[in-house]
Amino acid sequence: MTDAVSDPQKAAAIREFIRFWARSEVWVDRHPKQWIDGYYVKDQGLTHADGEYLVKQNGHPDIPADWTAAIARQQKTVDLLAKETGQKKFDAGILFDRRYESVAADAVAAAGRPR
Repeated sequence: MTDAVSDPQKAAAIREFIRFWARSEVWVDRHPKQWIDGYYVKDQGLTHADGEYLVKQNGHPDIPADWTAAIARQQKTVDLLAKETGQKKFDAGILFDRRYESVAADAVAAAGRPR
């Protein structure tokens, strides 16, 4: 993945993908019936009840513009797993490319906040 984010054109494509992904999360949240019928039932072959269950389990999008808290939670996980497995700890911040930090949140804000 580092090759992709090192290449300016690929990094730009990833940024654009994130924008569309975030906007799709908002759309699904605002149109659960259409998502259930069009994707879960028609495309995936699930029952309507199964689709309703999945939408409910997914919850509402919560896309932060600041990843500091998420990185801190990830660091706690890294530290715990390192301790329990005898592996070396590492800085969880390397798992996050902060150039993309606000992209999804900005896209959600531009699309209007989810319910």
